[in-house]
Amino acid sequence: MTISLTAGALLRGLSSNDFSFSPGQKFERDLTVFMIVERREAHCVIENFRSLEKKLIAMDQLYQMYLSQEIIPLREAPADMHLSEIQIHENTFKKQQIESQSSAAIKHGISVSYFIKALRALGHANLRPTPLLALDYAKISDAVIKSEATLDITIPSLDTIYRWSRKLDAVDGDMRVVIPNFAKRGGPGRRRISTEAMNALENIWNRIRNDPESKIRFFEIEKDLKKQLLSTGNQTHIFTMMPSRSTIERLTRREFGNYTICFRNHGARYAKKIFHSWFPRDRAQSPLEVVEFDDKDTRVFLIDDRSGLPYGRAFVTSGVDQYSAVPLGLSIGDKHRSTVSALDAFRRAILPKSLSDIEFAHLKNSPEFFGICSVAIFDNALYNHSKAIERATLESSGSISAWATPDTGSEKSIVEDFNNRMSSGLFAETPGFIGTKRSLDGEQHALASANMSLQVFKQRLQKWAYEIYCNTPRDGGLTPRQIWHSEMRHVHQRLPSNLDQFDFIFTVEHSVRLRPSGLEFTGLCYQSQELIELQRSCGSKFKVTFRFHPNVLSRVFILDPRSKTYFIVNSTTPNYTNALTLSQHKLIRKMTRDRGLRNPAIIQLLDAREELRLLTSQAGMSKNRKDRRWANTIGPIPASGGSSDEPIGEHEFVSELEYQINQISQIELGKLDDAWDFPEDF
Repeated sequence: MTISLTAGALLRGLSSNDFSFSPGQKFERDLTVFMIVERREAHCVIENFRSLEKKLIAMDQLYQMYLSQEIIPLREAPADMHLSEIQIHENTFKKQQIESQSSAAIKHGISVSYFIKALRALGHANLRPTPLLALDYAKISDAVIKSEATLDITIPSLDTIYRWSRKLDAVDGDMRVVIPNFAKRGGPGRRRISTEAMNALENIWNRIRNDPESKIRFFEIEKDLKKQLLSTGNQTHIFTMMPSRSTIERLTRREFGNYTICFRNHGARYAKKIFHSWFPRDRAQSPLEVVEFDDKDTRVFLIDDRSGLPYGRAFVTSGVDQYSAVPLGLSIGDKHRSTVSALDAFRRAILPKSLSDIEFAHLKNSPEFFGICSVAIFDNALYNHSKAIERATLESSGSISAWATPDTGSEKSIVEDFNNRMSSGLFAETPGFIGTKRSLDGEQHALASANMSLQVFKQRLQKWAYEIYCNTPRDGGLTPRQIWHSEMRHVHQRLPSNLDQFDFIFTVEHSVRLRPSGLEFTGLCYQSQELIELQRSCGSKFKVTFRFHPNVLSRVFILDPRSKTYFIVNSTTPNYTNALTLSQHKLIRKMTRDRGLRNPAIIQLLDAREELRLLTSQAGMSKNRKDRRWANTIGPIPASGGSSDEPIGEHEFVSELEYQINQISQIELGKLDDAWDFPEDF
C-alpha cells in the first residue's frame, strides 16, 4: 500500500500541503465535491458542485469530518492562478491624481500593492515576516517570474512589504500611500512632520548619540525641539511645525530602540533583566505567531477506574498563544513530561477540536482556537529531545522551535501565567490536591479525598480552560476569547490537508538491514509484497530506513529510495502487536529472556503478554499504591484476540503482588540487539 508521503517534503516542511476553511476551499467526500461559499460565526454555507444545491452546516461538524478523514480538502490553486485574479495596472495610480510621480515610483507602487493583495488573498492579515509567510511569498515570487504577463513587476523584500503594509493600514487602504514620499505630497501618512522639525530632531538625536551618559527623556526632547524651532525665527508657524508628544516618542523609539532607551534611563542591570532574552525574539503582534509550551505538575491524585483507589498524579503540558493568551492545546496524562507530551500538545494546538471527543463532552461549544503557528517556544531540553522536537515541528507545519533559557520565566510569561491561574483557580479546589510544593503534610489528605479518574479530570480541565479562563477579563479589560476574535475576524487558520502525512511526521525514524523474512526489529517481523519487490531490486543486504510510532507496532512506514516515498508494511503477527506499545513489548521480551528463552517464538510471546496483562490487571486492584502506579505506568494491555474486556468474575483486592512485581521491575529496560538511537521516552 503506497501512500503519498514523500521524503523530500519532509526535508522542506509543509509548502502547499495546508489549507483553511475559507470561502472557495473545495472538499471531496466519496464521489461528492462541494465548496465553502460563505463563512459565518459557527456555521458555513456549502455548495454541491453537481447539483448546485446549497446548505448550512455547522463548523464543528466539518471539523469532526475532517479529523475522521471523511472529507478530503482538495489542493488549492497554485500561486500563479492569482495573477489573473489580482491585477493592478498603471491606471490604478494615474486615477489618484498624484503629481510629480516618476515611472520608478509608479512601478514600486504596483509591485508592493500586488504582493500585499496577493498575500492577503492567501489569508495573511498581518504581513510581519514569519516562516509561513515566507513560504507563500516564495510561491508568489516564483509565479511572478514564470508569468508571461505584460505587467512589469519587481519583487520587493519581505521587510519592504511589511513596512508598506503598515502604512497602508494606517490610511485605511488608500493605495496612494505605497507611492514613495507620498506624505510629502500632501497625502495622509505616518510621517506628517515638517522638514524643519525633522532636521531639528535629527540634530537632537545626534547630540544624544554622541553623549553616552545622557538620558533619553521624551519631554526633554520636546523642550529642546521647541527651542530650536523658536530659534529659527519663524515664530508665527511654530504651532504648525511642532509635532505632538506621541509623534516625538514614536520617532525616537524607532531611532534608538527600546533596549537603548531602557539602558540609558535605568542602567545596564535593569535593561539586562528586562531585555535579557527578548532581543532575538520579538513579541507576537497577532495570534498564531508565537505559541508558548510548558509542563505543569497538577499535584492532584487520580484514582484507578478498576479499583477506585488513587495511584498517581496528573500532569499537563499546555500550549498557549502568546498574543491572545488562549490555550490552543492541552496534553493531559498521568505520566511525567517527555518529548511525546510536548509533541502531543503541539499537535493538539494545530488541529481543531470537536465535541465528539470525550474530553470536550462537558463544553457547550467546541473550542475555536487552533491553527498552524510560526514559532513554538519550549522549555530547555536535552540534545536528543530537542532535535526530535525541532524536526517534528518543522516538518509538520514549518514552525520554528525556540528554547527558553533555564530559570527565566519572562520568556514564557504567558504560559506561566496560565499555569498559575490553572493551579489557583482549578487544582486548589479539586479533590486529591496535595498542596503547594512547600506543604509537606498534604499527601495523606489528598490520597483520602481523591475521587477523580483521568478521564473525568480531563473533562473538568478542558471545561475550565475554555469556558472560565477564556472568558475572564485580563489587564486591558478584554478576555482572551475577545482578543482572539478581534484579530482573527478576517483570518482563517491554516490546517494540514493530509492528516496521514501529518501524523506520520510524529513517528520515529530508524534503519536496519533487511532479512529474508522481511523487516525485523525487536523480535517483530513485517512483510508485504512491496517490501519483497524492494528487496529484489536493491539486494539482500540492503539497509532500509523506516518510521514507526512507539505506541503503534502493528505497522511501519518504509522508505523506497527509488521513488522517495514511504509505503505501509503491516506486522506478520497482528494478534500480538494489536494495541501493544514498544515499552510493553520490550518488557515482554525481557520476561521471556528471564526464563531462558533468548529467541522466543510467537506462541511464547503471546503467553508472556497474557501473563503481563493479568498481572497488571491484578496490580491495578492492589491496596498498595506502588503496585497501582506500576500497573498504570505499564498501561492497559488488551487480550491478544483484540478484546479489552476483563475475564468474567468478581475483582479481588490483591495485597501480595510485591514479589512478582519486583521481579519484573528488576528487569533492565536497556537497549536491545538493534541498538536504538532515539530518546528513551518515545
